[in-house]
Amino acid sequence: DTIENCYRSMTVIHALWRDIPQEFDDYISHPKPNGYQSLHTAVIGPFGRAVEVQIRTERMHEHAERGVAAHWRYKEGGKGDPNLERQIDWIREILEHKDASLSSEDLVDLFKAELTHERIYVITPKGDVMDLPKSATPLDFAYYIHTDIGHRCRGARVNGRIMPLTTELQSGDRIEVLTAKQAIPSRDWLQLHLGYLNTSRARSKARLWFREQNKQAATQAGKEAIEQSFKRLSLPFKEVDWNQLAVNFNYSNSDGLFAAFANDEVSFNRLLNKVPKSITQSLAQEQQESHFESVLKIRPTQANTGEPVNIQGVGNLMVQMAQCCNPVPPDPIIGFITLSRGISIHKQDCSNLLNMESFHKERFINISWHTDREQQYAVNIRIIAISRSKLFYDISSLLSAEGVDIVSFNTAKDAADQTGMTIDMQVQVKDLLELNRLIEKLNQLSGILSVYRSHEKRP
Repeated sequence: DTIENCYRSMTVIHALWRDIPQEFDDYISHPKPNGYQSLHTAVIGPFGRAVEVQIRTERMHEHAERGVAAHWRYKEGGKGDPNLERQIDWIREILEHKDASLSSEDLVDLFKAELTHERIYVITPKGDVMDLPKSATPLDFAYYIHTDIGHRCRGARVNGRIMPLTTELQSGDRIEVLTAKQAIPSRDWLQLHLGYLNTSRARSKARLWFREQNKQAATQAGKEAIEQSFKRLSLPFKEVDWNQLAVNFNYSNSDGLFAAFANDEVSFNRLLNKVPKSITQSLAQEQQESHFESVLKIRPTQANTGEPVNIQGVGNLMVQMAQCCNPVPPDPIIGFITLSRGISIHKQDCSNLLNMESFHKERFINISWHTDREQQYAVNIRIIAISRSKLFYDISSLLSAEGVDIVSFNTAKDAADQTGMTIDMQVQVKDLLELNRLIEKLNQLSGILSVYRSHEKRP
């Protein structure tokens, strides 16, 4: 409660446990430039572990947690304005979890829209009065009560009547939010023209939810893909310190690395080059050769009248596309002369070519795509989605509208969460531009969490 008792507390702590002198800092006598005040010390605690201790008054703590904006609490006997407190909490939340897509100008506009907007006053089921920006909807109201209530909102009663979530609220309305057990926001909520969310604060919370879901789905997909690749190469996935490996790629932990792999930001070759040699060298040369020949499973190109690639320095050999990576123009490609199946065409970063160049350098040849021939190429796509009615219909309708043929289509429910599902399909495209356009349009469908090109072979 006082500065004097802060120092007394430190003396008691040092009497009970051995302190670490070099870890002591007195920011009460010598505050930081931003006004921060506190005593910092560290002691050897139970089981010989170092324990950090920070000692400060309640007012110092408020300043540490909220900065200079906290000092309004101490005016006029410590009474504060609850509305101002909510605004300060919201500003701190925005700054701590700011959407990476927001520029500095967007952030300023967001603050202005929230803090200077004309207000309305509505009533909660408990009779409390809550102020909201004018034009707020019941869904905005749900997010203002609590983020989780907004995520789980499925309907609302306005003055005792069930009303659409797009209803614009008026001062004096009594609002009751109807929620589901699980948090499953709709992507439609982020469409401004649909009118579900009319406040920047609520939209930022919904946007953050989708960003986190995409990250989790990509993390799981990336981990599974790497683990399967390691298994095919007989490498011990569990012996790799993935958190340490992630630091080598400038990610804070393995989740960031797995997500980057799923999004094609990190290739398998780059990843494996960072794995300790003691692990990768356990794969014998003979084992790699045998494995490589067994997993090629290449297929003939569709056109028999002309090959889709230019081959340098090689006569008239059969050319085949490798199904393990399914190259598509303008993917960088390389040719490998097989023992009995002609030349197989792979992406240059294909995981099945790993370490083969050092053993069979003479069997690799330079090739390039023909630019004057139009041909279809098989590509594997993985879709992570929330199960809903007409999802398959919407996907097939989009593919039909784009003139894209489906070769195979497989689905699997998420064992842990029955609302989630994975869709693996193989489609025919003419080049990478058409593929990227298709992925972009699939991502815009309702219920789709992520869509990405998959290099795994489909059944």
